[in-house]
Amino acid sequence: MQELGCLSRQELIGTWDCRSRDEQMVRLIARHGLIRIEQVRRALGAGRSVTYRRLARLVEAGLVERVVVPGVGTLLRATRTGIRWTGLPFSVAAVFPAQVTHTLRCVDVAIEEGERVGHEDVITERELIAIESVRGEPFASVAVGMSLGKPRRHRGDLACCRRPGRS
Repeated sequence: MQELGCLSRQELIGTWDCRSRDEQMVRLIARHGLIRIEQVRRALGAGRSVTYRRLARLVEAGLVERVVVPGVGTLLRATRTGIRWTGLPFSVAAVFPAQVTHTLRCVDVAIEEGERVGHEDVITERELIAIESVRGEPFASVAVGMSLGKPRRHRGDLACCRRPGRS
């Protein structure tokens, strides 16, 4: 496991603990880019009615939007306003239909792993990109060849990074 260097993960991308359940929902959605409502419910351990009610308020407030992907259904995505509200260093997630299934499977794995080791210790690809951008060096990627004189890199879809003091 690599250390994050001089900046802590909390300084780079924040923590799982938030001031409000609404903020926690928006952060979860932004961290993954695209997510199903059922995945939000499962990750947060919330009931169906509560999840739908809160998400309706977040959509109405312009913090989250529904995105319909043909053949997949309705997904959720944090808006620019929602991402700014959470303070996360992401842009609005792009929707590439060919990658949606993969993205949703990664969300499922992240939720399962979060239930096993703690959601705080699971780092999404969007977070990995932010960490590498701030650090200016690879964190969870490897060189897989050269392109135009520079190393081509492959980054994992998820990583686990245990905080100091946790086993």
